[in-house]
Amino acid sequence: MGFLIRNQRQPKKFGLEHRIYDERKHAIKVKMTAESDIELLQTDKDAYRAKMRERIGRYSNSSKSSMNKNFRIIRLFTVLTVGLAIVAAFYYLLGILPAMLEN
Repeated sequence: MGFLIRNQRQPKKFGLEHRIYDERKHAIKVKMTAESDIELLQTDKDAYRAKMRERIGRYSNSSKSSMNKNFRIIRLFTVLTVGLAIVAAFYYLLGILPAMLEN
């Protein structure tokens, strides 16, 4: 694995060079994160445990976000239904709806 040159120009998107550039960048980030985790474990175990708990907690919030999406969809359909009911009541009050239903 080669390190990135300090002032390396970022290659054009969707090219082979760009994919290699991204893979190197990601590999460096993973390596640095792993090294910092090991250093943290060696120096302060409580801080390491707190960091791991935070990382695990971050992934468990995905169920909350999917639940929020479900509530958003339910809210959307509720608003649409209420809006449709208001429009139907308005047409009924104007007398247009009964005339349409008779024909």
